[in-house]
Amino acid sequence: MDEQSLITAIAGSHYVIHLASPFFFGSDESKLVTPAVNGTTYVMNACKAAGVRRCVITSSVVAVSVVAEADKPADRIYNESHWSNPDRPEGIAAYFKSKVLAEKVAWDFVAALPEDQKFEIVTICPGFVMGPPLRKEEFTSGTWMVNLMENKSEKVSADHCCGVDVRDVAFAHLQAIKIAAAANRRFLLVHSSPSFQEFAQPVIDKYVPLGWNVNTNFAESDPNEEITLFDNTASREVLQVVYTPWSKTMIDMADKMVELGTVSKTPAQ
Repeated sequence: MDEQSLITAIAGSHYVIHLASPFFFGSDESKLVTPAVNGTTYVMNACKAAGVRRCVITSSVVAVSVVAEADKPADRIYNESHWSNPDRPEGIAAYFKSKVLAEKVAWDFVAALPEDQKFEIVTICPGFVMGPPLRKEEFTSGTWMVNLMENKSEKVSADHCCGVDVRDVAFAHLQAIKIAAAANRRFLLVHSSPSFQEFAQPVIDKYVPLGWNVNTNFAESDPNEEITLFDNTASREVLQVVYTPWSKTMIDMADKMVELGTVSKTPAQ
């Protein structure tokens, strides 16, 4: 949120990756939309000032798939051509709005530049990022794992959610800098759309036999749930992403959080 600090940090750089944006679920747009949009604008200004060659921006699937009911693809499969609609009649969550508006700011900024000042951008649109963390601080997907392994939620939801391994996300960002054909493109980064119970099952299978009080109380599925799917062809063919098996993502995440001490073995209730 400090534009001058970004100008100073980016000065002299050829390539920039802009990942930072608030991620939590709430309704206060001043804490979600404003920093997302302003932060991206400041990064774009800093890239222009530095003469950056390419900027890679972390967007989200929620900048792609939150469309009006009337505009949903018939097969419920989204690709990079789809854009979320912040003004849809059904309304939109503040976090979802923050991601779509921030990504649009980046594309609009470069489009408005004179030809001799334009630089390349690439946007990466990941699903719910899971996998082993490097740090002990709280993070949104880590909170989900804590709630599972410490049995803090009443039930494990049967709802589906598209997911991706954090290591695949990191690799995609690096590839988006290195690969010429990635210039000025969006990329969906999604392994698949499992249910949260499928998120949980590998962790249950490993940790329950070890005496952990993992939540195994599964909620009933909703037969009317519309499962949102994503076409990850571009990420595989252009960025050369080879997606990590989902069971490995979940086990590696649980193992690392145990190692870091961010989840604890709680007594059975």
